[in-house]
Amino acid sequence: MKICLFNVRTSDIMSMPLGITYLGGILRKNGHEVRLFDLYPVDNINLIIDGLAKNFPPDLVGYSMMTTNYNKTKELNSALRKQFPDIIYCAGGIHPTVLPEETIDDLNLNFVLIGEGENAILKVIDAIENHRDLDGIKSIAFKQRDSCYINKELDVVQDLDTLPLPAVDLLPVDRYLVPPRVY
Repeated sequence: MKICLFNVRTSDIMSMPLGITYLGGILRKNGHEVRLFDLYPVDNINLIIDGLAKNFPPDLVGYSMMTTNYNKTKELNSALRKQFPDIIYCAGGIHPTVLPEETIDDLNLNFVLIGEGENAILKVIDAIENHRDLDGIKSIAFKQRDSCYINKELDVVQDLDTLPLPAVDLLPVDRYLVPPRVY
């Protein structure tokens, strides 16, 4: 599966987005093609979407979300949906963890990850690829007909040594070596 993960920022603070790099590492280790995007306010979303359309049309798009970047993520989601209307959309992070149903409804997502996503994302993708229901998968929420199924029972990684290293090579690391701007 071709997967794009986005971290959307509302400021120019430079720090490695560990959430999407850990997910990128585990997805890649399990045979998926992955692209990571750490979007800053100066980044041109339309250029990124055009590049994806030409070179890497995704099967699944995921967002790392905090409440502070909710509106910017909503804008990105809207733009991506215009280009890729029929793919799978999901989100993880603190905002969807706390407000799963509202996040699914407002962004029209297929599912959200609750808490840690490393185990859950692989189980969801496996279920989707094998045409199985998502029922019973821990740490997720999704719409089922007109109601929202929420399984807040966490699927925590018990042994951190089983995780691959974060996929920092999928991001332009030199971007994080620049000192923050002084205004």
